[in-house]
Amino acid sequence: MNGSGSLVCIGLGISPGAHLTPAAKRHIERCDVVFVDVPLRQLESWLKRTRNDVRSLRFVRAEHKPRLEIDRRIVEILLAEVRGGKSVCGVFYGHPGAFGGPAHIALQSARSEGFSAHMEPAVSAADCLYADLGIDPSKYACQHY
Repeated sequence: MNGSGSLVCIGLGISPGAHLTPAAKRHIERCDVVFVDVPLRQLESWLKRTRNDVRSLRFVRAEHKPRLEIDRRIVEILLAEVRGGKSVCGVFYGHPGAFGGPAHIALQSARSEGFSAHMEPAVSAADCLYADLGIDPSKYACQHY
């Protein structure tokens, strides 16, 4: 293990507070540094009310650069704190691994550098769709594009 830094990537879900798992909430409460990367200001505001020192990544998205470049920048921001020995929580919209470029890249990079890193599962847009439509994707199969 390379130092004491660590990374956990969690999902905020789709609805503020309603989709946050107890494990994800504990990470938000206990980590040294919490970064948030969500598309809606109300989700970011809700999270900031639960913990006042949340750091927004909105400024990176506002640069309007190619997605891969934005993802790499977010990864570097997260890993800079991990390398500094901090326990870092990256909070992403929906499920951190569903359409979540920076979460996967950051976790892989942290692990390759010898840091503890894991993802907490969360409610995703697909989960909400199944519930809203009342379908069981295992009944007839399901394909996402």
